[in-house]
Amino acid sequence: MKLQAVFRVSIRIVFLFAFVAFLSASISHVAMFFHNFEADKDNWIGPYMLAVSIDLTALVLTVGVMFFRKDMPWYAVLITWIFIFALTFFSWVVNWEYASTYQGDALKVNGLLSILNPILASSFAFFNLVYSFVSEFFSMKVQTADELQKELERLEAMETVQQKLNAYRDRNRKKSLIQVAKETVIEAKDALNEVRSNEQVEDTNNADEISPEAIVEEAINPPAEDEVPVVEEPLPEVNDPVQTDVLNGSQTAFSDDVLEVLEAYPLIASEWLSRNKKSVTLDEIITVTGHGKRRLNRVAFARSSRNKELILVSSVLEWLKTAPKPEPKAVNTDEMESVSPRNGHRKNTTPLPDLAEMEV
Repeated sequence: MKLQAVFRVSIRIVFLFAFVAFLSASISHVAMFFHNFEADKDNWIGPYMLAVSIDLTALVLTVGVMFFRKDMPWYAVLITWIFIFALTFFSWVVNWEYASTYQGDALKVNGLLSILNPILASSFAFFNLVYSFVSEFFSMKVQTADELQKELERLEAMETVQQKLNAYRDRNRKKSLIQVAKETVIEAKDALNEVRSNEQVEDTNNADEISPEAIVEEAINPPAEDEVPVVEEPLPEVNDPVQTDVLNGSQTAFSDDVLEVLEAYPLIASEWLSRNKKSVTLDEIITVTGHGKRRLNRVAFARSSRNKELILVSSVLEWLKTAPKPEPKAVNTDEMESVSPRNGHRKNTTPLPDLAEMEV
């Protein structure tokens, strides 16, 4: 044990001497570099201070990272190493320029050595970096079980404290102006959509219900081809071209394909166009057109931009131009209700009992 201790001390002395030798040579060369840029050629204090700050900082940072890297976050270690290599590279380039300038003729120099010698003679900063790596190996020793247990407890305690600190910061973190503005816009948008949905529901509830008598009467007595329903009130402007063509029917003539749809589905004119409806629900489409819900669910109707539950009337008319007619429901003739052709009212008919034959 005593021999190992003596050897450790000797190694540290040797490495310390090497650090001083490399620094002394490199600092003088770097100082010469900065001195060439001084107007006062008698001033050597500034150049030497700059040289010491570069070479000594690179050496101290290298030793510090080797000893304290375990307690530093990974990004701090990475940034420190980048800084160390940048200082080392700068010092090496300056020393190489010094060696190239003052290269003498004492050595036998050919073409290759004239390039290689200045590089070797300027590697003081690199030697400082390598010596720092190697010196750490002699300061390392195998940890005992007690030391490892203490290290584990220390790391676990640090992890617990770090988690509590992160939780505290998350609880007390102030929202940025962008986050506050974003939440405000979202709340305002949700409130506006809610108001519009409520208004749409109220309009739907207040709409007149379609009476069965009116449905039967319209089905029996469809409007003639020349009897086009007229919208008395002027209609608002819309962006959809098909919607505009349909809603302006009171002012311009309907196209032939739209007239065919109105003839086949007369309730569209009386229930939608006459009331200036631009969007309807799925149930209203089922009631007015007679198509089943399963078929309508497969159609990609255009939706209202204000309420996705509502379907644009223009898209319904476009689909009805090519849609197959709904199949009529089977009617039981025994229990069929007769309808008066004059007023459209239903009346129940029951079979008369057998009457006795009368003689005249």
